[in-house]
Amino acid sequence: MTKRKGFEPIRTSDIFAHDSRLATHDESRIFLLDSIGRLKDFYSIADIVFIGGSLIKHGGQNPIEPAYFSKPVIFGPFMFNFDSISQILLKEGAGIQVKGKAELEAAVANLITDPKKCRAMGVFAKRQ
Repeated sequence: MTKRKGFEPIRTSDIFAHDSRLATHDESRIFLLDSIGRLKDFYSIADIVFIGGSLIKHGGQNPIEPAYFSKPVIFGPFMFNFDSISQILLKEGAGIQVKGKAELEAAVANLITDPKKCRAMGVFAKRQ
């Protein structure tokens, strides 16, 4: 999906292997976090955060961490490990819940094309 939309997906494990593609700034890059212990680093520089483990019956990851960094949070229907937190983010306009790949794609596209909304959601997230 990302390549079809003109983005370059880069696995974070490649970053730590000193991938030469990372030497220049390029807003078309999307980082796929596949390294343990690096979430905070990437949440701090992200524009939009999707919570892994939430499109499958895994229970999601902690949405407080990206909210702390004022990031809009997108997650799937399986946030039972963080149900009350995810419900607060939804109620306060700081999060978006998606049901699958198509809705995730649409939510990301919407936030990318509306930076004002993206920033506002991040501000709302930080307040929670």
